[in-house]
Amino acid sequence: MNSDRLIDLIADETGFDREDPDQVLDSIVPGICRDPDCLSVQDNCEPDADHNYCPECGRNSVVAVTVLMGVI
Repeated sequence: MNSDRLIDLIADETGFDREDPDQVLDSIVPGICRDPDCLSVQDNCEPDADHNYCPECGRNSVVAVTVLMGVI
């Protein structure tokens, strides 16, 4: 699944707005598990997270929305 689709899934679940600088530059941002069988959205990622632990599937596959956007 491409980054734009993952960002859309995050936005649908959390209300994240990629056009809002306050949300994009926050110290805690949402993220999503990249495992296609999981895709669990997490709301507590550091902006540079790229292999965080997913409590749903147990893999280190959660990526922050800011990484998906290319901000970090």
